[in-house]
Amino acid sequence: MTKRILVFFSCVLCAVLLISCSQATPESSGKKDKFETEEVEEQSFAAGPKKQSVTDHALSVQIAGQEFAGYFTGTLNEGIPEGEGRFKAEKLIYKGTFQGIEADTGTVGGYPLTVQFSGSEYTGIYQGDIVSGKLTGTGSFTSENLLYDGSFENGVPTGTGTVTHLPVSIMISAQPLSGSYTGPITGFLPEGEGSFEADKTKYSGTFAAGAAQDGNASDLAVTIKIAETDYTGFYTGPVSGGALTGDGTFTADQLSYSGSFEAGALKDGTLANFPMKVTVQGTELSGIYNGPVASGALTGDASFTSDGLTYSGTFSSGAMTGDGTFSSITATISFQDRAFTGTYTGQTSAFLPNGEGSFEAPSDGEGYYLSFTGTFLLGGLGTGTLSTNHCTVTFLTMLSKESYTRLGTYSGTITDGILTGDGTFSCANDYQITYDETGHLDNGSFNGIIHCIFHLAEGDLVADRTFTGGQESMTNPSHYFGHSMITSDYGKSPYEIAVYNMIRDHDQAFFYRNDGSELEALVSGMTYDEYYSDPKGNAGKLLKVEGATLYSCTLWTDYPDASLIYLTLLMPGSQNQVVWLGLFGTAEEVTALESTFTIGQMISFIALPLKTAPSEENENYIYIDALAGKIW
Repeated sequence: MTKRILVFFSCVLCAVLLISCSQATPESSGKKDKFETEEVEEQSFAAGPKKQSVTDHALSVQIAGQEFAGYFTGTLNEGIPEGEGRFKAEKLIYKGTFQGIEADTGTVGGYPLTVQFSGSEYTGIYQGDIVSGKLTGTGSFTSENLLYDGSFENGVPTGTGTVTHLPVSIMISAQPLSGSYTGPITGFLPEGEGSFEADKTKYSGTFAAGAAQDGNASDLAVTIKIAETDYTGFYTGPVSGGALTGDGTFTADQLSYSGSFEAGALKDGTLANFPMKVTVQGTELSGIYNGPVASGALTGDASFTSDGLTYSGTFSSGAMTGDGTFSSITATISFQDRAFTGTYTGQTSAFLPNGEGSFEAPSDGEGYYLSFTGTFLLGGLGTGTLSTNHCTVTFLTMLSKESYTRLGTYSGTITDGILTGDGTFSCANDYQITYDETGHLDNGSFNGIIHCIFHLAEGDLVADRTFTGGQESMTNPSHYFGHSMITSDYGKSPYEIAVYNMIRDHDQAFFYRNDGSELEALVSGMTYDEYYSDPKGNAGKLLKVEGATLYSCTLWTDYPDASLIYLTLLMPGSQNQVVWLGLFGTAEEVTALESTFTIGQMISFIALPLKTAPSEENENYIYIDALAGKIW
């Protein structure tokens, strides 16, 4: 007891002495505050526990497990922070309570921290709450590329708050996409109103559990199925319920789509430059589709282009209907029971040429070709202009009306697939003499005045002939037969006449409307004797006969459509070589014509012998079976 009393009085005495000294020499220090602080510290360590308030006192403290050297402002108890205080160290500042040299509960700014987001480590600055010496509560973390503002637990972000440029993987229209997110998060997943960027992709709208819900996207990288094929490209447009829904656009490589979407699929719009395959007449073609999309299918009026082929018409569920217009489609078209395969351009129905168009079939293995421009009727020729070297024209014999056909080349008009209209028909007769007939046809036969050109070795002969329903007729002999006593309706020059023996084929009757000079120029100078020496070899050559004697003149008027005069001519210098010339017309005309002939008169003519045959009555008679020329 005595010792305790002595110690107490000693301490009191020392304290009194110190106070007295400090009061006695106030000007003994030039830096009063610093000095007093250092003196107090020395006395406190020498004299025992002592509290004091300090400002910017150099001190090292512990903050959330890290030691920082800096300046403390607050209360020190025996050099140890006590209660509320403030601590600064370079960029760091803490305000709050202390437990010894450790920050306890308060707020801190500029705290260097390393955290992890989305599997990546970030070093940055923490600013926020400290609870019980730990970075716990509400705070923010800022690094070079990331900003997080939310809750922390012991220095670790809890993932609930808001972020800027957070690397995340989100779901848009059931497709994952990695990029940078800005907005609220819960459990590190985007939640609420936010925005997302990845390369050039942007999305702004709501999120739920890391998946986009309702908003707008631009250049969104997505994969969309079009006509059973997946295409990866970029979508711009609305997102609804987490899916691409609404009016938007999609591009992938060269193709593009503009229109409505539903649940991530095309709905109604327009598709351009879409590569696809179609089947045309059993052949698969690859090409480009440009046209509508209806209810997710390639349906409507569109165009398709392939190598050398273009189609503009309707599609149904990605398949051509064949109703539209083709350019350069292979087609097989029949004309007069012969099929021609070639290239068609024009309107179609169910892939068959139907409507306006053109068809070109080059020469086939037999050398036959066909070209037509006009209307088509369900795969057949309609009305238009035809050119083909496989065409038959029907004729009727002059007297018996027996029908026969010629195969040749036709160029002209057809109507409803039949030779009806103006055209030119070229063929060869039984004697291989080629000729052209130009005029009007009805139902496959010539009708009216037909202009003819016969191609001979000596040159061309021209004739005008009259047909009625394919049958050749001569209704006015003054139009067809020249005679020194017959005056032409067309002027002073006589007409050339047809002379022949046995009438069978229409092309054996040749009529020429010229003044004779052209015919004279074609005469080869062959005499009758030269012809007679080799009738078959000389057939087809022009024969000039002068001074034949009219032996008889016979009038026949019992044919139903025409009458004729048979002139029996005795060749010059011969007693038994006879040629018959037949002159046709109406009964009245040939009766009047008969009176102009006198038995025994001299008759001259230029003829074209086509065939010879022995007389059934007299083998010395020579039948010039068909010849044409001029009589005078």
